[in-house]
Amino acid sequence: MLYSVSLAEGLDNVKLSAEQIAGTDYFARELRRVEFECFKDAWLEQHILSGTYEHDRYISHYEVRLYEKGMLCFHGIIDTSFTSYDAKTDIISFTCYDKLKLFSKFSDLKMLYSLIDGYSCGYCLGYMIQGIENKISLTIPAQWNNTYTPLNIQENQLEILKIKWKELLSKFNGWNSYSLKYGLCDIGNNLVELQVLIISEIPDESNRKKVKILGRKWIFYNTICPVEDTIQAVDEESDWFDIQADCDEYIESNTLFYQQAVVNALYVNGKSYSTALSDNDGFLDTASEEIPVYFSGNAIPNSIFPKGFYQNGNEQTERLKVLKAVLMLHHLTIITDNAGTLYLLNKVEVNNTLINIADQDIIEFKKKRINRSVPDTSILDVLLGDNAKLKELISSYYSEYFSGIWEIEMSLDNLNKYNLHLFDKLQIQGIQYKITELQRDTINDEYLIKGWQI
Repeated sequence: MLYSVSLAEGLDNVKLSAEQIAGTDYFARELRRVEFECFKDAWLEQHILSGTYEHDRYISHYEVRLYEKGMLCFHGIIDTSFTSYDAKTDIISFTCYDKLKLFSKFSDLKMLYSLIDGYSCGYCLGYMIQGIENKISLTIPAQWNNTYTPLNIQENQLEILKIKWKELLSKFNGWNSYSLKYGLCDIGNNLVELQVLIISEIPDESNRKKVKILGRKWIFYNTICPVEDTIQAVDEESDWFDIQADCDEYIESNTLFYQQAVVNALYVNGKSYSTALSDNDGFLDTASEEIPVYFSGNAIPNSIFPKGFYQNGNEQTERLKVLKAVLMLHHLTIITDNAGTLYLLNKVEVNNTLINIADQDIIEFKKKRINRSVPDTSILDVLLGDNAKLKELISSYYSEYFSGIWEIEMSLDNLNKYNLHLFDKLQIQGIQYKITELQRDTINDEYLIKGWQI
């Protein structure tokens, strides 16, 4: 619901915060905010100050739109936990936020992430919004599918797993011979599995047989994050069999999950996995201590697999943590337009149209090297698998990205002359910059701008 307060009714001290791609902490954008004051009336006393007309968690039933010269410049929610009333002056102070505020208000929402294809970045945003809309009667408009460019970090022969090979073979010390099955297989849904199967049969003097079987599997979730499948692991040693058919049946029943054909190299959806045993690795005395698995291609997953369902069956995972993880993985941000619609965008994007800035319109201009901390990659711990390599790649990517950026802060005269937005490309004295923060100062008729040199 919307409630309008006109200037005639005493609207005063209106403050609209800047639009921005990234805040002081590059990885946590400040919300867009409107603060204003107005005199109390009967409607406001009943519908705001009474606390009756509220959703859960201090969210008013009523939303706010702010207009400037007839143009909509903000649409958001009223956070009544910041609403105050001064009885002496009869003035109510409001603080309103864009609807991204609801994400932190409902940060405890969880769900069972169980799609066999994983979850795209857009899906992670969509499920966060869906969870909030299911909790309170409120609509969060968003465009979250195909509005962003995924991050691409190409790797060549990146070591993503080491198998303790000699340790596995040592379990067959004293068994005269064994058969080996070692390699990779495509298990569908863009997932690759590494299988190890070792089987040994030994006879006694009366030609009876005893069997020992060892089976291990690792699945590579989130492209390069291995998970050992302990459910389908096999560690079996039989009693003596008098009949060969019983021996064969025992082997078959204990290797049901190891029937796929395996290869040394596998190419799945543009990504390459490889591993191999040497001739010497078939013998305990000459075997390598460890066997590596290598990856080549884009190491950043387009669809992610959060922890919970895939490994633990029915464990739910916090939606906001999953969303934050994909934002960091793909260098994304969520912004809102003046109408309150949310957009999922890549921070490196830039609008194609070039806007030339006249020197005489520049009131103040400062330029410095960007100084941002390396991200806390612990948010990626919400993803399934051993993500140590993924964290290294992300930290390295952002460190390199920051090292090459010059940041500007400027004041630009004449709001009517320039129609500026986030991601716009400016040209100043022959150098191009992308707008990363923008605020309109209507009192002084100027833009306050931050940007990155392109």
